[in-house]
Amino acid sequence: MPGMEERSELWPELTAPHTRASSSPTDRAVGSPYRYRPTAAVFGALGWLGTGGHDGFHSHSACGRINTHMDPHQNAAAAVEKLRKDCLADFVRMDNNPPITLYHYTDARGLLGILDTKHFWFSQAGFLNDSTELTHADSIIRSALNRRLEFTKSLAAREMLTAALNSVDPFSTYSAGSFIACFCENGDLLSQWRGYGSSGGGFALGFESKQLERNLEASVGSTAGTGIFKVVYDPAKQDSYVKDTIEAFCQLVEHWEQTGGAPPQNKLLDVARFGLETALADPYFRFKHPGFEEEQEWRLIVFRELTHPDLKFRPSGTRIVPFFDVDMRRPPGDGPPLLPLTHVVCGPTQTQAVAAQAIQSRIEREYPKGSIKISSSSVPFRV
Repeated sequence: MPGMEERSELWPELTAPHTRASSSPTDRAVGSPYRYRPTAAVFGALGWLGTGGHDGFHSHSACGRINTHMDPHQNAAAAVEKLRKDCLADFVRMDNNPPITLYHYTDARGLLGILDTKHFWFSQAGFLNDSTELTHADSIIRSALNRRLEFTKSLAAREMLTAALNSVDPFSTYSAGSFIACFCENGDLLSQWRGYGSSGGGFALGFESKQLERNLEASVGSTAGTGIFKVVYDPAKQDSYVKDTIEAFCQLVEHWEQTGGAPPQNKLLDVARFGLETALADPYFRFKHPGFEEEQEWRLIVFRELTHPDLKFRPSGTRIVPFFDVDMRRPPGDGPPLLPLTHVVCGPTQTQAVAAQAIQSRIEREYPKGSIKISSSSVPFRV
């Protein structure tokens, strides 16, 4: 998970303007049967499409169950898009079913900054404090590509796999990067108090998850590639997704090659290669080492080019972190222009009662009395 800097600096300066950027209305409802995940922002071209459904992850990836024997002369782009959609279906099912409330840990300064500005800071993925944030997924993907390449005899499949190996550099995706704000399922977790809540003396802000996503899309536009994503920690699920995705695309181009449709350097092969690279982009911002599983992290993500005029930079220790400053208020017509705050948990200190009283006074300046639950941590940890 992002380190304390990202946790406690998710908001802009208190003097920052908080006018909402104009944007077109969202073109899909949260939790709808189809979730578009535009990877135009990651690889500079088409997006991917996933299907909705119930929560849970299948023991075998959906792309291991699909028919890859499609006539390449029918519609190669449609075949690849369907393959991409099926490979991502299990992830999208999880994404469409977040917990009702998601929590963000921060300190007192962070809490006041978020409440006063109603903005979140979305930090670029490669600049979060977890040193394995991108290399963990990269090692899984490269290992799987190399293993499949070892026994692949098809010239078309070898061409595609080799091109993918040359393209799946986690740092190359920064030309159109993912910018992240992080949340937890649990609002009273000792490791989070120690790491992100000002050594235990912080706060966990609980937000209505689906309203967060609606607010984000209204602020930056749904076509910008926004969404809520569940982090995957299970090594078996990570390996299954990557291996099954690679296998499905190899079977597709091998079938095309056998039917005379995809010799090396053929345009059909370029379509398949791009589809594979697109499907393998998802793990870079979704997979984390299983040692972090206790966090049960969810992420709000915005995909934007580094040349975007709204990109900002801030100091964080010895680093300079690129970020976007995003207005997270409810959009016009969707209730009062406030954050979808539902719960505030005061961290485990000896001054919990005083902190709760102060927070209640601040909350009631904007929210109806009693509408926001304020509670104290039950964790036996003191500073």
